[in-house]
Amino acid sequence: MNIKKLWNNKQKIKKYNYFVENSQMICYIKCIRIGERMNKKSIRLILIEIVILIIAILGVNSNLINYAPECTFYKITNLQCPSCGGTRCVESILKGQFKEAFLFHPIFFITIVYLLLCNIVYLINLNKKDKIMTWIYPKYWYVIIFAIVLVVYTILRNLI
Repeated sequence: MNIKKLWNNKQKIKKYNYFVENSQMICYIKCIRIGERMNKKSIRLILIEIVILIIAILGVNSNLINYAPECTFYKITNLQCPSCGGTRCVESILKGQFKEAFLFHPIFFITIVYLLLCNIVYLINLNKKDKIMTWIYPKYWYVIIFAIVLVVYTILRNLI
């Protein structure tokens, strides 16, 4: 069998796929190189995210969090604002204490998990032709639902 004929018969051959003829047997060899599947944009995004995560972890472990300002709304009204507990939630997540993080502010915790999942799906979809789980990307009505849930949560935790 001729390589040219075989090549012409295969319309969907990718750039790095080659045919090798070896004594009446044709072997299909697929060359895979490190980094071939990931484009430069996704590699850059991953590196930026790793640097931000390292800086955040170092900031939490060096007690820089103690210099964060206190909640002015809580000082004046003695009521918890919608974001009260959010800083402690993020601090606990960075320390790996997920149960405490959820107890400090469940809405923040769920939102952070959702955004991390969106980020992972986005990075996977950067390198695929067939996009997966695109329904998970934020929509405008997600923000409306989030705002309503956050207001109801704030009212309920101040009443109880």
